[in-house]
Amino acid sequence: MRTKLNKVYLSQEQRSVLQSIVKNGKHPAKKIRRVNVILLLDENNPPVRNQAEIAELCHTAETTIRTIAKQFCEKGFDCLERKKRAEPPTKPIVTGEVEAHIIAINCSEPPEGHTRWTLTLTAEKLVELKIVPAISRDTVGRALKKRVTTSP
Repeated sequence: MRTKLNKVYLSQEQRSVLQSIVKNGKHPAKKIRRVNVILLLDENNPPVRNQAEIAELCHTAETTIRTIAKQFCEKGFDCLERKKRAEPPTKPIVTGEVEAHIIAINCSEPPEGHTRWTLTLTAEKLVELKIVPAISRDTVGRALKKRVTTSP
């Protein structure tokens, strides 16, 4: 099945904005590559090349060229920006409630045979009380470090 070719038509103003991005050089390489592809795809500026030639010029695959052309036709200049992540890849273990439990445990009396709460003891107590399924002592330390204030 042949894919639909997306034609890119740039105005002179759009073209100058894209050229300034390339000339400036203070943008991520991926953005500059996308801009170069869009400039080469422009139907208003001869010589008009096909997508295979553009892929060879930009050292990339033809599917990448088609994707960039499609995204530019659909989104305009928004296709140049990095896609924002909807949420973090992993949810944080330490929420406000867990942090409150960590502080409460460390403010309470240490277990018998210990003079103070260690990070390992705190982590084990959190798991024992079923506040979290698992937590490392480093995570407990980071949660406590946020709350520590030093006096001058």
